[in-house]
Amino acid sequence: MEDLDPNRRDFSISRFERVFSFLPGVGSRVKRYFRKFESSQEALDAIIKDLEAGREMLRRDNLTLADDQQALRDSLGQLRRQISLGKLIDRRLQSILIEKGTDADAGRFIEEELLFPLRQRIVDLQQQLTVCQQGILALEVVIRNNRELMRGVDRAINVTVSALNVAVTVALALANQRLVLDRVEALNAATGNLIAGTSRALRSQGVEIQTRAASSVLDMEQLQGAFADVIEALDEVSRYRRDALPKLDAQIDKLEQLTSEGEAAIRRMDQGNAAQS
Repeated sequence: MEDLDPNRRDFSISRFERVFSFLPGVGSRVKRYFRKFESSQEALDAIIKDLEAGREMLRRDNLTLADDQQALRDSLGQLRRQISLGKLIDRRLQSILIEKGTDADAGRFIEEELLFPLRQRIVDLQQQLTVCQQGILALEVVIRNNRELMRGVDRAINVTVSALNVAVTVALALANQRLVLDRVEALNAATGNLIAGTSRALRSQGVEIQTRAASSVLDMEQLQGAFADVIEALDEVSRYRRDALPKLDAQIDKLEQLTSEGEAAIRRMDQGNAAQS
């Protein structure tokens, strides 16, 4: 395409060239350019065919990504039901705890052995819910980028074909006017920057998730130190569980706020898709 760019060529004709242009096989600069244009038509057709194949690949990718996104949406529903059930059980246990107020052993058992692991499970489910919401939004970014790329391919093909037709007409009719061929370099550069930015965002998000997952692993040296005095360790665990209940409750409220914000973002995304449709 760059080799055929008429802006790189000088179509003016000097007196010396005017004389030799009548010789067979020489011709004017415009005629020589047009012959080169005709010889490169197969390469141009291959470029257009390659762009169309890329557009079809993006279309298939979007179908697969849409299925993945729907699977995440289904998981959201299941997680919401499990979280609701966990909160219901939490309220029931708190009611029983109030009823057993005078029974210290029963209250301690409910707090340590029932309420504590239940709230841990609710926190885990809310974290999974947040990750699913992030996945839906991330896939939507990729899907929308693919749609924009497919529209860019259509524009590139249409503009290129129109520009080539204009180039042929002008090259035959006007000897001293430069031909204009539109290029898609600016479009490709902008799209490349957009894809690079999205890839960096997805990569940093994946690293963050892995870091959080790895940070929950217990330290072996701490475990070995804890086993030095079994009775004291059990008492520490017991006190820790009672003290951790308010913190877990606060985490549940925070994560519930995050999931609410995620729901709002998904609703705005769905409204945008519906408006575009």
